[in-house]
Amino acid sequence: MSTPYDRSHLDALLTGRTADIAVPTGTAHFFYGADGSAAVRLPDGTRRKGHWKLDDDCYEAQWPGLPPGRTQVLPGADGWEMRDATTGEPRGRVIALRPGNPQGL
Repeated sequence: MSTPYDRSHLDALLTGRTADIAVPTGTAHFFYGADGSAAVRLPDGTRRKGHWKLDDDCYEAQWPGLPPGRTQVLPGADGWEMRDATTGEPRGRVIALRPGNPQGL
């Protein structure tokens, strides 16, 4: 199993970017703002705004009405794999990264 990226790698990979993430129901689009803001559009079109922050080997996202989620990012064969930092369960696979918020999330 691969080792999760640390804080400096996660910062370089995610901060100020939008990630397209393959999940079982389609593709979700997540924006990770440099100011700690976060936004997502899920495959079903649902949009949410929240906050995110870096930790030692994961990031934590907080969405209104939901418990905080901690996610690790690891190198994978076809992109970066994402898994729940607590349970190790897969969350998705990063298939593209774009600078800024081109989707207007």
